[in-house]
Amino acid sequence: MNPILLNLLLLVGASVIGYLIGSIPSGVVIGKVFYGKDPRDYGSHNSGGTNCGRVFGKKAGYSVIILDMLKSVIVFWLLWGILIPTNLFGYGLTDLWVAGAMIPWAGVLFCVIGHCWSIFLKGFKGGKAVSCFAGSLAATSWLSFATGLIVFFSTFLPKRIMSIASMLTAIIMTVFQWVMAFVIHFCNGTGSLDILNYTFGHFSSSYFFGWWTAVVTTVMAVILIIRHSQNIQRLKAGEEKPLSWNPKN
Repeated sequence: MNPILLNLLLLVGASVIGYLIGSIPSGVVIGKVFYGKDPRDYGSHNSGGTNCGRVFGKKAGYSVIILDMLKSVIVFWLLWGILIPTNLFGYGLTDLWVAGAMIPWAGVLFCVIGHCWSIFLKGFKGGKAVSCFAGSLAATSWLSFATGLIVFFSTFLPKRIMSIASMLTAIIMTVFQWVMAFVIHFCNGTGSLDILNYTFGHFSSSYFFGWWTAVVTTVMAVILIIRHSQNIQRLKAGEEKPLSWNPKN
């Protein structure tokens, strides 16, 4: 098979897998199964963890956030696992663009798209990409996840406004990924970055940091901000409220 055709087929396959897994509406499933309600009928009318917490309580909110994060984690490592064989359909990783790094990241991007515009929900409505974005950080590098946690909680805790913390974290982590892409590009091969490349084993740094990672993170951040357009309007009007979850559950 022609290497270019192989890459294109893998990209399409990764995108389909990512979209379908991302489309699983965790919030709607938990709402209907355990509470007999659809979270989209209440609050901000989306199926994300924040709204589920407002409607159903902390247990539901945290459960949805974790499940939505896991979607990105599963997509990334599932696609990475497919590429692990040194001989993939007669081709090694050296025959794949960026040593195959773009394949898992394409899946993660479409996981976010599926989460926001689920094929399983009427009207293709979903969440706001926050948990899936966080999952992409948790899945790929301890450094990205640790940095993301520090940024998020340092921006969330002062006023507990979820939208501000989410958007600022997305923007700062996008800048962080571009900085790391330049660092990897100019310093890779020196041995000084070994600790940055260690997640669940010592793998190629291009899977965790690099141009493709930075590009996908940028697109995900743009999607996240677009999905928060109503929050931005409320922030401008001074009407955005601190996070407050239903205390009954």
